[in-house]
Amino acid sequence: MNPEKDVISVLSCILFLIEGYRPFRSMEEQYMTFFIGITYFLIDMIHYVETVDLLVHHFLSIWLCILSISHPAPHDVYQIIYNTEWSTLPLLCSHYMSGRTKKFSQILFMGLFLKFRIVGLFPLLYHESLTILQRTPIVLLYGLNLFWLKRILAHLNK
Repeated sequence: MNPEKDVISVLSCILFLIEGYRPFRSMEEQYMTFFIGITYFLIDMIHYVETVDLLVHHFLSIWLCILSISHPAPHDVYQIIYNTEWSTLPLLCSHYMSGRTKKFSQILFMGLFLKFRIVGLFPLLYHESLTILQRTPIVLLYGLNLFWLKRILAHLNK
């Protein structure tokens, strides 16, 4: 538990969620969002990431941000990707809860994880407007999400 990191993570999740629902008005705004994303993921990788799977997640996220600058995709693709952050919020908050509120936060996390990171991300694996270059990090992130789902289910079975 690292309160400083969690505050930064929550703020960046909120930024990405807001961006997902706000249509881009110009390419400069789009670039700014991705530069902020790259900066966040780099800082998080350097200072806070402690596990290989989170390192891979951050690397793939940086890859997506860089591709988004050089090979922009339709806005609906970004909205689907940004929506995955909904599951991150209850996970981060659950570290500071106990009892029933912690249990509720964990159940909410599981539901949002399934909805956005498994079911919601699946259509991007076959999205017709994405090139193989754009699709590759999405497929790898999806595989990582399946790995995390396996770990989550194993944790629930304890």
